[in-house]
Amino acid sequence: MFRESGNGYTPAPENLEKNVEAEALPAHFDALIVLGKNWRELPEKDADPNNEKVNLSLESKMTARAALEMYQNGRVGQIILSGGKTAGENWPSEAEAMKDYMVLKYAAQLKKESNLEDVKAELDKLANAVILEEQSIDTKTNAVEVKEIFDAHKLKNAALLTVGFHLDRAQNEFSNNGITTQGFASEEVMKTYCPMLYERFYDQKYRHSPRHLKQEVWEKVIRGFLAVGLGGSKFSAKYRHGK
Repeated sequence: MFRESGNGYTPAPENLEKNVEAEALPAHFDALIVLGKNWRELPEKDADPNNEKVNLSLESKMTARAALEMYQNGRVGQIILSGGKTAGENWPSEAEAMKDYMVLKYAAQLKKESNLEDVKAELDKLANAVILEEQSIDTKTNAVEVKEIFDAHKLKNAALLTVGFHLDRAQNEFSNNGITTQGFASEEVMKTYCPMLYERFYDQKYRHSPRHLKQEVWEKVIRGFLAVGLGGSKFSAKYRHGK
C-alpha cells in the first residue's frame, strides 16, 4: 500500500489514511518539516519594472495548505516551515510567507465555524506550533538548518512534506544530516483531505502546465549533478533566485 521513496515511504495516491498500516505510519509526529518553492513574479510587460512583486508559488501554497490539514487532523506537534529569502533580501522569507498563508486560510475557515474568541485562541495555538527556519536557500541548507532546530527542541520522529517530484531528494538530504523522515507528497495529502480543492487549486492550474514540466526537468538535472558527484546547490540557488 506504500511506494518506496528515498529513506522513507510516501502514501500511495489512492488514499493517505485508508491505505496506511498502523505499524508503518505513526499516528502523530513530533514535527512536520515543510519545504516550499517560491519564485519571482515579474511585472506585466508594460508595467513599471520597479513594481516587481513576489507571490508564493502554487507548490508552496498547496504544501502550506497540506501542512494545515495535517495539523488540524492532529497528525503533528511542531510545524517547521523551512525556507529563506529565496526571492531576494527585500522580500519575506519563504517560511514567513507560508506561515502567513496558513494563518490566512485557517482564520477564514474558523470564522465560518466559531465565534471570535475561539478563532483567536485557535490561531494562537497554530502560531505556537510553528517554527520558522529562514536561513536556507535550497534543499541541502534546508536540511542543515532544520537539524539545528531539531536538536535544540529535542525532537524525534519527523514527517517531511513537499511536492512529490522533490520528495526523494529532500528525504536523502535530511537523512544525510541525521534526520530520518516519513515522507508525504503535498498533492497526496490534499487529495486525501481536500479532493475537490486539490482538483481546482492544483491539478487544473499546475500539474498539466509548462511550469510543472519545467520543475520536474530541473529536478532531474539537479539529481544528475548529484549523481556524478557535483554539488547541486549552486545550480538550485541560481534557478530559485531567477538569475
